[in-house]
Amino acid sequence: MRFRGSGDPRAGHNCRVPPVADRTETTDAFVALEREVHVYLARPEEIGAARLSTYPPVLSEGERARHTRFHFEVHRRLFLVSHVLVRTTLSHYVSRSPATWEFEEGEHGRPEIAPAQNAAGLRFNLSHTENLAAMVVCKERDCGVDVERMHRVKDLDGVARKVFTDTERADLAGREGDDLQGRFTDYWTLKEAYMKARGKGFQLPPETFEMQIDPTHAERARLVVDDEFDDRGADWQFELRALEFGDAPDYRLGVAVRNASAPERELVIRSAELP
Repeated sequence: MRFRGSGDPRAGHNCRVPPVADRTETTDAFVALEREVHVYLARPEEIGAARLSTYPPVLSEGERARHTRFHFEVHRRLFLVSHVLVRTTLSHYVSRSPATWEFEEGEHGRPEIAPAQNAAGLRFNLSHTENLAAMVVCKERDCGVDVERMHRVKDLDGVARKVFTDTERADLAGREGDDLQGRFTDYWTLKEAYMKARGKGFQLPPETFEMQIDPTHAERARLVVDDEFDDRGADWQFELRALEFGDAPDYRLGVAVRNASAPERELVIRSAELP
C-alpha cells in the first residue's frame, strides 16, 4: 500500500446523577497529537472471516443491531470494520477498552465521544467508500475526513453543476481521463471533509463555499468564502492525498482541520492496527 506524497508511510425529567469525569490515562500517541493529525486506513476485504467473527462483541448493542440490518454482506463488512476501527483506534490514545466507548450525536448526526469519557479532548471523524475506511483523529479541534474511490461518479458534469462553484468547474474544463477524475474527486473530498468538520454535512450547501487547490503544491488547498459566510478560510488547514493500493481504482483522501491562529499540524497516515 502506498500513500503518494504522504508525510508518513504508515431530555427527560428524571433525576440523574451527573457523570463522573473520565480519568483514564493517555498514551504517547495522544502526546503526539499536540503537533500532528492522524489518519488511519483499513481495507475490509483484506480481513478474513475468522477475524471478523471476533468483531461484533466490540460494538455497542445499537451498533450490532444496525450491522445486522444491512442486506448485502459487503455493506455489513464495511460497517463492522469501520466501527471497530473507531473504537480500537481511540483506545490507542486513552487507556480504555474499545467496547466501552460511548458516543453522542450532534444536531446534524455527527458522532462525538460522550463528554463524560472525553476529558482528554479527543476529536475524530470517519469516512468510508468501497473497500476502504478512513478515520481522522486530533485533539480539541474540529476535524473531518472524506475518502472516495475514483471513477465512482459517472456524470461528473451533472454533479459539478449542482455542488461546485464556477471557479471549481472552470478548473475541470479541458481535463480528461484520470486527470479529470482525480481533480473532480479532489474537490469532492475537500468539500465533504469540511462539511463534516463543521458538523453540518449537507446542511451546509457545498456550492456556497469554494476550495482552491494550490497550483504548486497539489496536496494543499484553502477555503475561499465571501464576507457573509459564517466562517473564515484562514482558520482551516486542508490536506489532499492520492492513495494507491496496487489494484485499480485509486482513491482520494481529503482532510480538514480547524487551526484558527494555532500552528498547522503535520498529517500522518497509517494503516490501522485492527485486532
